[in-house]
Amino acid sequence: MKPHPSIFEAALKLAGVDAFESVMVGDSLSQDIEGARRVGMRGVLVRRSDTTSAADATTGVPVIKSLRNCPALL
Repeated sequence: MKPHPSIFEAALKLAGVDAFESVMVGDSLSQDIEGARRVGMRGVLVRRSDTTSAADATTGVPVIKSLRNCPALL
């Protein structure tokens, strides 16, 4: 169960990739992003509201408003 590292490790194994090659895109900083970062993945936070658009200054995690913005970060 997220954010336990084992769920991310299992997903990486199934995908056949290393953590440094992967990005977790999610809408929960505590469940999606922090869990992924603990195993070495990058994280991108989806925040569809108008509160943040560039980066979350407190965490250094890129913040996007739409999944359409994700390719630019990859």
